[in-house]
Amino acid sequence: MFQFGFNMFPEIPRPFDATYQCFSVAMLPGNERQDVERGGKIIMPPSALEKLTRLNINYPMLFKLTNKKSKRETHSGVLEFVADEGKIYLPLWMMHNMNLDEGDLVQIESVSLPVGTFSRFQPLSSDFLDITNPTAVLENCLRSFACLTKGDIIAVQYNQKVYELLVLETKPGDAISIIECDMNVEFAAPVGYQEPEVPKKRDEEMVLDPSDLMPEPSGFVAFKGAGNRLDGKKRKDSSSADKFSKNSVKMSNLLTKGKTLPKLAKSLAQNQGKQLYPIVVFRTYYTVKRKIERDENFLSKHLYNKIKAKGPITVADYMRDVLQNPSKGYYMCKDMFGEMGDFITSPEISQIFGEMLAVWFLNEWNKIGCPKPVQIVELGPGRGTLSSDILKVFSHFKALHKASLHLVEISPVLSDVQSKTLCVHSNLTKDPKSFHYRAGTSHHGIPVYWHQQLRDVPEGFTLLLAHEFFDALPIHKFHKTYAGYKEVLIDLESTKANEEIRFRYVLARQDTPMLKVLLKPTETRDHVEISPDGMVIYEQICKRLISNGGIALICDYGHNGAGTDTFRAFKKHKQVDPLLHPGTADLTADVDFNIIKEVANNNGDVIFMGPTKQRSFLHRIGIEYRVNALTANMQDKKQIDNLKQCYNFLTDESKMGERFKFCTLLPSTLKKILDKYPVVGFT
Repeated sequence: MFQFGFNMFPEIPRPFDATYQCFSVAMLPGNERQDVERGGKIIMPPSALEKLTRLNINYPMLFKLTNKKSKRETHSGVLEFVADEGKIYLPLWMMHNMNLDEGDLVQIESVSLPVGTFSRFQPLSSDFLDITNPTAVLENCLRSFACLTKGDIIAVQYNQKVYELLVLETKPGDAISIIECDMNVEFAAPVGYQEPEVPKKRDEEMVLDPSDLMPEPSGFVAFKGAGNRLDGKKRKDSSSADKFSKNSVKMSNLLTKGKTLPKLAKSLAQNQGKQLYPIVVFRTYYTVKRKIERDENFLSKHLYNKIKAKGPITVADYMRDVLQNPSKGYYMCKDMFGEMGDFITSPEISQIFGEMLAVWFLNEWNKIGCPKPVQIVELGPGRGTLSSDILKVFSHFKALHKASLHLVEISPVLSDVQSKTLCVHSNLTKDPKSFHYRAGTSHHGIPVYWHQQLRDVPEGFTLLLAHEFFDALPIHKFHKTYAGYKEVLIDLESTKANEEIRFRYVLARQDTPMLKVLLKPTETRDHVEISPDGMVIYEQICKRLISNGGIALICDYGHNGAGTDTFRAFKKHKQVDPLLHPGTADLTADVDFNIIKEVANNNGDVIFMGPTKQRSFLHRIGIEYRVNALTANMQDKKQIDNLKQCYNFLTDESKMGERFKFCTLLPSTLKKILDKYPVVGFT
């Protein structure tokens, strides 16, 4: 029996075909859209949705994008319909694939693609091999894609690094839909990858004897004989039996209690005869010099090839590669702190610094009722020294009940050093979906977690500390010329064959996307440095404080919006050229505290205080009382001199006292309490 009605003759879908101006996601008005940059979908105008609805387009909506000038094609889905009329916004990797510049025209056609069953990818860098589970990383990334096109180079972001993958093959067609599909994935060898040669083992020699790394024993040594095999045969190597390791780290005298902030720290000034903490006036560390050859020119070659292929790069890209490259990045494969490193920080000079910050946190936390559970979060914890000193003070005041420590650290080498400093034991997390990659138990019995980024730290009341963290984040540099501001880029310096690779600064010929996004119209300085990564983290801190409550303390060297050209490098405690021998020196730039204030004000519900100089901050929270109390209980003149020297180094105008500054962020819900009990150190 026939049924008559409006759907008797269903409307046949009609094709969508339109031309738009294309722009990168960085040009999209409003907040930064990393969700678009990390995926394979575009943003279209509202009129496109109306037209697609009238044409009765089948779902999912898939499109073919064509650059008629270069005859390059790709395919994508659509994420949102919020673009300005006549414009579409594409991920940057898609712009590069299609040889598109800002404002170029691109043709958009609706298509129907087969569901994918197979795909093969080729990493463009061997760095991709450093990922523990690349299949899981790729699977998580492809959730933001709607389709794949053979020949495309897609961008996969993982652990704050972007990996480029060439789509070598797709089945059943050259373009496939990957929405709700069961697809097999394979990887080809990375571009330029060569299988390492396995050296033949020789019985008569060892490449590296671990016992050579240990110091020689002194005094009586048990079981130092050569020994014999049970079968009567001659031992292959008897010399190693005479070599033993010995821990050479020595603890110095114990620190007596002193006086810090009123009321809360009163007990530190009482019972002077009791021992509280070990004093390490000048912290020293036992370091094993491993017999491992390093290619000091690896990053120079890497950057040379990158610039040769893509042209000049931004200072931010340069810093990111030099500091965070998984294979040879400055922070990724070495311990750079202390006398034998490239620089020294306040916590490494004396534990007095960490004690004072701990007492400050306890004092401010106590004002608002000590909400629990509490998370102590440190960004960029170095060797873990500062967190260790803070936990000691918290433990002394029995303030670790329902507490946990969270460290935001991307360096596998430093996270290993931190775990040895802070924990009884710790283990790497095997679950790729976990928000932490290492977990352990501290010497005080509280859980400790390591995270790749702040957003991975669980929600909850937070005491957050960032000490010399933001100065190492990548920056974009802009220079004022007669034709307006231009972004500073890094290019290759012309050299002859077989000469050392050298780099130089150049100015971008055209306005870059970051110049349009980051630079204010009211800017007047001749030279401007801005860190978008820092701005994102400031925003995350503010939202965390508003949603969950907490206190944030930031300490770094910087300025209040008046700084200009501060990009520099340090090696062996001396300032060096940041473009010379990349990867061998620390790169840094002053923090703009005025930007932190602007982000806080834009959020509306966050109170910003500061910046105040380290000298003033430490004096206001009582460092002199602490030093005087310690000095009164010391008899060794050398110890007293060392303590005073540490105090002077932390507070002198010519040293750290003037260079470093503090600021604090608090939720505005605490305003009434803070009006009655002002924050110590900033008033």
